[in-house]
Amino acid sequence: MRALFVIPGRQLDGGARALMDGAAALAGRDYTSLVATVAGGDVERVAHHLAVETLEITPHQRPAGRARRLHSLMAKHFVDIVFVATERDLLSAAVAARWSGRGAVVQRVGAGEALYRRWRSRLAERLAPTGFIVASPEPIAPPARGVVVHGSLGVRLPDAIGDGTRDSDEPLLSCISGHADLERRALSDALRAFALLRDRFPRLRLAVLGERSGAADSDVRLHAAALGVSDHVEWIADPLRRDATLRRTTVGCVAAEGDAGVYGCLDLMAHGVPLVARRTSLAARYVAHGIHGALLASLDPARAASELAVMLASPARREAMGLAARARVARDFSERTAALAFEQIARRLKGRVS
Repeated sequence: MRALFVIPGRQLDGGARALMDGAAALAGRDYTSLVATVAGGDVERVAHHLAVETLEITPHQRPAGRARRLHSLMAKHFVDIVFVATERDLLSAAVAARWSGRGAVVQRVGAGEALYRRWRSRLAERLAPTGFIVASPEPIAPPARGVVVHGSLGVRLPDAIGDGTRDSDEPLLSCISGHADLERRALSDALRAFALLRDRFPRLRLAVLGERSGAADSDVRLHAAALGVSDHVEWIADPLRRDATLRRTTVGCVAAEGDAGVYGCLDLMAHGVPLVARRTSLAARYVAHGIHGALLASLDPARAASELAVMLASPARREAMGLAARARVARDFSERTAALAFEQIARRLKGRVS
C-alpha cells in the first residue's frame, strides 16, 4: 500500500511528529510512505532525515484547493490511504479520494483530545472509507460507517543513556515547552524554578526545547532576562538537535500539553532522565509519581525547584528513577507500539480502498 501523510504546517509540533512517526514506521514495513508538507519547514527537514519522500503543498489552503491538490497527488502517486490531523483536512482528503475513485482516509485525534464527529466527519464517511486513530485510551462507540483504532504514542529507545557529561559538575535541566497560553505560563514557572535552583546549584544550565514559536517567544526570553538567568539558558527549536540535548540532560521538566507534552515525558524517560510535570490524567498515564519523577498540581516554582533539587542532589535517586522510566518506555511505549495503530487501521481499511 501507498500511504500519504498530510502535515500542512512548517513546525514539527506534537501532532505533526505523531504523523511523521507513523510515516517512518510504515515505510519500514511493506508500505510506501509519502509526506505532503510545506517546502522549507522543519517537517520537510525531519522527513529527509528519516529518508521519507516529501511532496509539496501550500500552507493555509482553502478546503477546496486542498482537495484538488490531494487529488492530484493521489492520482499521480497511486495513493491508497491518506492520514491527516484535522477534521477539515479529513473532509478535503475524502473529497480527493472520491474524485480519484479509490483510497481511504484516516484522521488522527491527538492525546488529550476527544473524537467529535461533526458534520465534516460524517460527510467524509459518506464520501470515502474513513478511519480514526484515537490516542485516548477511553472506549469510544464506533461510528456507523467509520473505523476507530486506539493508538498510544511511542518513542525510539536510545542504545545507551547519556553521553558522559550528564553527571558532570555542570548539570543540565531540559524543559519541554509549547506555545499555547497555558504552556507559556508553565514555561515561565519553570524559568522561575530554574532561577531558584541557581542559588543552590550555581553551575546549573537550562535548555528549553520546543516549537519555534514557543522556544523563541520574545516575552519568555524577556522574562528570563528579568530573572537574570538568560546567559544560562539555551533555546533549542531545531527538532534535529533534540536527541543530542537529551543525551546530556540531568533532570527534566515538561511544560507542554497534549501530544507535545506526552512526547516530552516519553523522550525524557527513554533517555533515563527523571522529570517534573503537571499532574493531569494524561501525564499520569505515562509517568508514575515517585517512580519516574514527580507529578505536581501545578509547576509552582518553589515546589518544582524543591523536587528538582532533591533529584540533582542525589545521583543514586536519579539513576533509579531514570532506569525505571526507561524500562517503562521499553515495555509499554516503544516506537513499535506507536506503529501498531497505523498498521492496524491500514489493514482494516485495505479492503475498502477501491
